[in-house]
Amino acid sequence: MKFWGHIASGWRNIEKRLKSHRPHYRRILYVDSLSGVTDLKADQVAIVKDGDVVKWAVLRCPCGCSELIYANLMKSHTPHWELKIERNSNVTLHPSLWKDAGCRSHFILRGGKVFWC
Repeated sequence: MKFWGHIASGWRNIEKRLKSHRPHYRRILYVDSLSGVTDLKADQVAIVKDGDVVKWAVLRCPCGCSELIYANLMKSHTPHWELKIERNSNVTLHPSLWKDAGCRSHFILRGGKVFWC
């Protein structure tokens, strides 16, 4: 019984830390090309546009590793994400974002807030 109690306690601590580390993407930066995304801040989402066509959403990984995550917004390519920008500039990306290399973060970005999966 002690073993399972330690496992449950450890899991509750991990959940608590993940919930307390919930970055918020508060600002949108519009750029004309991916090369314009070099100095992206931790709370920014860069939207790459070509005229009126949105092509990419780029953000720093919320885990703190600072790697850039590129979400393709072009429906003609697979995979692609849907972008929603609310009145207060909060960004939602659907479906979830999952890094399959490096830190392996998996999260949902809804209303500018990160929800860990």
